Amino acid sequence: MRKQRAAGFSLVELMIALVLGLILVGSAADVMISTKQTFQTTDDLSRIQENGRFALDVLVRDIRMAGYRPPGMGDLPHFFFVDDCGGVDPCTRDGGGNASDRISVQYDPTNDLDCGGNPVGANDIIANVYEVLTVDNVNTLACRAWNVTTGAWVATAQPLIGGVDNLQLLYGLRSAANASVYQYVSADQVGDWANVLSVRVGLLVNRGAQFGQSDERTRSYVLLDTPPFSETDRHNRRVYSTTVTLVNAFNT
Repeated sequence: MRKQRAAGFSLVELMIALVLGLILVGSAADVMISTKQTFQTTDDLSRIQENGRFALDVLVRDIRMAGYRPPGMGDLPHFFFVDDCGGVDPCTRDGGGNASDRISVQYDPTNDLDCGGNPVGANDIIANVYEVLTVDNVNTLACRAWNVTTGAWVATAQPLIGGVDNLQLLYGLRSAANASVYQYVSADQVGDWANVLSVRVGLLVNRGAQFGQSDERTRSYVLLDTPPFSETDRHNRRVYSTTVTLVNAFNT
């Protein structure tokens, strides 16, 4: 009786199968990496958008309150704190060049709370001071309130939104004979703060954490009146801007 020989694969067939297998594994890996990068990019941009919208919302709501006092309490001389800027310096100021600006929004809070949720005295005038600080190595929009009535800080600076790299501000001025804005200038160019009718706010925002391992690139930005500047790192960024009308300026 003749024995049957077991059929097998030749060396050529094994090599072809191995190559095909490697191609399939490589393709699957490329798809997986591409999908992961797409997800990370989408998540990155979503977080940037969330940070930007939240930061703008906080600033817009407070700037709209500038100059407010309850009926019968009189008017404030300025809507932004620019007096007695020595020593502790809670004042509105221009950062100069590409450095971040600071805005100190002055009013009587209706809920007797400052921007950090700290209580202040009834009818006290406060100035909520917004600026960019570095908190745990992350650029952050922060706020600290100066009690104008008592002449003292209410509390320590309160971090609000991480990932805010730069804050720029321009102030819309009216002429003596015109009730509309005719030019926007930086804080150091405002001659009479009583003529400020609106504020332009510009923010450069990232997600608060660097993205990727090898995606370091140089990106250029222009933010309101700043000269063009570049950042070289792994941060994706986006510029946000808006203009806020000072409602109480038309009630004085």
